[in-house]
Amino acid sequence: MAGNFNLDVTYTKALHNLKGRDPAEISWKSGAVYHQQRGLFELKFLGRCYRITFPQYQVTCLDRQETPLVTQILLLHYLYHARGVPLAKRWISFRELPGGDIYIGPFTQRAITPLLRVFGSRPEAFSEAALRLGGETQSLGDISFTIPALPMVPVTLVLWAGDDEFPPTANILFDATGNEYLPTEDFAVLSGMVIREMQKFDEACNK
Repeated sequence: MAGNFNLDVTYTKALHNLKGRDPAEISWKSGAVYHQQRGLFELKFLGRCYRITFPQYQVTCLDRQETPLVTQILLLHYLYHARGVPLAKRWISFRELPGGDIYIGPFTQRAITPLLRVFGSRPEAFSEAALRLGGETQSLGDISFTIPALPMVPVTLVLWAGDDEFPPTANILFDATGNEYLPTEDFAVLSGMVIREMQKFDEACNK
């Protein structure tokens, strides 16, 4: 999804992949709550609640009029790929994901570069924005937070402050079970979404 794929085609494929899947199995593997009588899943993503109908798999956000297609695809991919594996509680870099080297360019462009541009020299703003997304403090780098992006997909943002000789640096880490829940290229998309949400909060605070 992070490449030059047509989003409409990718969306149609995601719907096809989910066809015939057992909703109860999807629920326990992904952590999405399935309401059988109402025919829908409820899924938390970046602090917002999304409803996904079954068996149509139409995605809507409770506090937004429109859900971007890229978000719909990501959530459908999550429901399809989730394997219910317990978190390893061991962090790995994007390069350590299978095929991570192939997508490192889009990952850096979508997430690392904007993270440094917006928050590299503003650790307090970084902290405020991360906490806004439910971030939990970690002991990595000079400052770090784990964002509960999806029920089984935590995303850890790490920032190292610069000095007179060296500019700030950053990294984004994932649980070692990451590919049990999303394909590697989706982690580039997801990371970019996390940073954009943090940036929106920061911009709102500075208006």
